[in-house]
Amino acid sequence: MTLTTAFGISEEDITNVLRENAVHVANSKGLSFAALGEHLYCDWTNVELARVAKAALNGGVELDQQTNAAYGEIRAILVEQGVLKH
Repeated sequence: MTLTTAFGISEEDITNVLRENAVHVANSKGLSFAALGEHLYCDWTNVELARVAKAALNGGVELDQQTNAAYGEIRAILVEQGVLKH
């Protein structure tokens, strides 16, 4: 029996995506990336969280594959919300 770990989203993940895309942040509202990540995480509904979870599960069985897929979905959501520019 093989045990696998599933990706679980946190405000730190949003912060990491913001940092990875720092030059594309449209408006940080004067907040640090950590504070903005926390703010966004608190504002996200089950819809956004489920999208990220689904992307992670579809990304693969390895945690790094799930993380990469989840970060891609987080980035897509942030673009849709106008936080990141294309």
